[in-house]
Amino acid sequence: AGGGLIRLEIADTLTLEGQLRTNGRWGSDTRYSGGGSGGGINILCRRLTGTTGFLSAKGGDAYDSGGSKGGGGGGGRIAVVSMSTNGWSGSNTVSEGVASSNGASGTIVWMVTSMSSGTFFIIE
Repeated sequence: AGGGLIRLEIADTLTLEGQLRTNGRWGSDTRYSGGGSGGGINILCRRLTGTTGFLSAKGGDAYDSGGSKGGGGGGGRIAVVSMSTNGWSGSNTVSEGVASSNGASGTIVWMVTSMSSGTFFIIE
């Protein structure tokens, strides 16, 4: 199963000292099952801080990553839009699932904007 979606819209400061994970699930108990794709994390905030925060949207591994015919799930997507990330020193990953045929890595977008007023549009 795929990783799902976490979407946070924070009016001011988001301090992340824990984990946000939308990882794909590993393949089920059958020889040919593949891993689920990584999900998405979308964060919109004025300021992002945190020293131990972790964002993860990894693809799931196939059931038998050594000899399975199933493929690894692709990595997911992480997007952070903020006016400041100066206080952020956490980590993130969108790596692929492992299998005889690995999935592809996902994408990470960090967008730091200086807009302090007005309207900001995110087109999906």
